[in-house]
Amino acid sequence: MTSSQEHTLKTCTTTEITLNDEELIQQTSRKLNVEVCHVVQSIEHLRNLEASKRRREKENEEKTKRRVNMKYKVYDCIDLVVSGKINRLYSAELDKYLVKHQLKLLQFMP
Repeated sequence: MTSSQEHTLKTCTTTEITLNDEELIQQTSRKLNVEVCHVVQSIEHLRNLEASKRRREKENEEKTKRRVNMKYKVYDCIDLVVSGKINRLYSAELDKYLVKHQLKLLQFMP
């Protein structure tokens, strides 16, 4: 399939085509000038991509919640600094350090 055919198929699949709709699959096959099996494979592939995307989004959301809900004592701050991993922390995680040590965030004005 060419890029324009893939774009057309993706547009169709996101709105209308299901694997049970044989007539629409036939029409799409004729419109794109490809065999029916390729249309079906492309629909399945796009659905798998969408399912993977939803799974990754859910995993990332759970990971973020876990990180934000972690307690200060779980972090080894010295190791984070020495290993260079301190810059991977979220601001909510860094705030825990400030609160624990009763530090205030300085605001610099240019």
